[in-house]
Amino acid sequence: MTTPRAYFSSILVQNSVTGGQHVYVLGGLQDLDIVSTVEMLDVNFQEKGWLLTKIKLPAKIVKFGVCHSLNSNEIWVLGGIYGDNESEY
Repeated sequence: MTTPRAYFSSILVQNSVTGGQHVYVLGGLQDLDIVSTVEMLDVNFQEKGWLLTKIKLPAKIVKFGVCHSLNSNEIWVLGGIYGDNESEY
């Protein structure tokens, strides 16, 4: 990953058009700060490495409850701890 982090969520998404697979890493804790960034790895072209996407979570979230994809266009994030840095992790 391009950003070291802990307590993130990850999901493998199958692209329905190309058949390719992408691993997404969402949110997490970086240096005691909750992040809303999303990184992606194309499983078929791992030599390209991780890409920090322009996509951001609508809120800073850590320790997700569930991360699920119904199709290749949507990732649902349910639960987790939202980004006030006053919380204990």
